[in-house]
Amino acid sequence: MDVYDVVLVGGGHNALVAAAYLGGAGRSVLVLDNNDRPGGFVRTDEIIPGFRGDTYSAAQRCS
Repeated sequence: MDVYDVVLVGGGHNALVAAAYLGGAGRSVLVLDNNDRPGGFVRTDEIIPGFRGDTYSAAQRCS
């Protein structure tokens, strides 16, 4: 069985920053997430072929 100093549930940007700081401080860290990619709700995807956008953005500007 693997043993970790810290287990973070969720791979959003806050958890990834915390994991980086903890890992840099010498802690063994495990980050668990249900999604297939890290980033949580701060993520860019190809929404329409050839167009990348912020998938979960709540602030959209139409021009």
